[in-house]
Amino acid sequence: MEGENAIAETSRPADTTQPIARQLPRWAKWIVSVCLMYHLSAIALAPASVSPSSPLFQDSWAACRHYLQIMYLNHGFHFFSPEPGGSTLLEYEITARDGESFVERIPRKEIEPRLLYHRHFMLTEFIPWVPDRLKSRWLESYARHLQHRHDAATVRLTIVRHNLVELGPFTEGESKRDDPETFEFELAGILEGDAWSFNSDLVSQPEVIAPEILNVAPVPVGAEDSGPIPSIGPEVAPLPSPETAPLPDPEAAPLPVPEAAPLPMPEAAPLPDPEAAPLPDPEAAPLPIPIPKAALFPKPGFE
Repeated sequence: MEGENAIAETSRPADTTQPIARQLPRWAKWIVSVCLMYHLSAIALAPASVSPSSPLFQDSWAACRHYLQIMYLNHGFHFFSPEPGGSTLLEYEITARDGESFVERIPRKEIEPRLLYHRHFMLTEFIPWVPDRLKSRWLESYARHLQHRHDAATVRLTIVRHNLVELGPFTEGESKRDDPETFEFELAGILEGDAWSFNSDLVSQPEVIAPEILNVAPVPVGAEDSGPIPSIGPEVAPLPSPETAPLPDPEAAPLPVPEAAPLPMPEAAPLPDPEAAPLPDPEAAPLPIPIPKAALFPKPGFE
């Protein structure tokens, strides 16, 4: 019996219910551990690198930026403390073609689901960050969308800045979050028909001048050729044209032409007299030709 029990125990299959980590080789465990550490570090660096932050976190985030964007993990998990700021809203007034009007804000609190509310909030929150050269067209696109959606005759846009309540009066119950003193209003522009009027005070270097600021009626689209363009500013008197001299009468007597004095001719130098210098006698003894000493007595050793 003891022999049969021993044979039965040795013939049992091996236990395969061990954890997978014990079945992996050591090099595979190292790879999995490094990947997990990289993943956790990237998730921690995503909110830590948002300004204001240290240059160390910002440089470290650059090493895992592409991984966070591909995996859609680059969320703004970052607290706004210690210096949170106010929010930017966009108020619009719609005037229908029959004269009725109403006022709404973007975003509206009753928007559902909450993610859609957040998307609308981001549309208005980035208005202060729009470059000056694009701010007029940016706000005009909002106005034209609202005009098309509500079939409006006039759309008036106003930027609303909701500032934070001071901590002291808020904790003591003296002020609330939605007190009228916490709101600031600034006109952005007016869309009346096809004419867009932009408030140039919203940009540091205005590129588009609002017609209502210049007290000039806006020109509708397609009416540029209907008449002369109204002048802006005080009228300037035209410059007097200079008087030109009258043209001469072709039938009049011709003017006398003064005679030019002849130019003096320079005197040529006389040619030499051939009889003055006698020619050399061919029968005379030839002149001696000097011969250098180096030719008569060459130095030894040179060929």
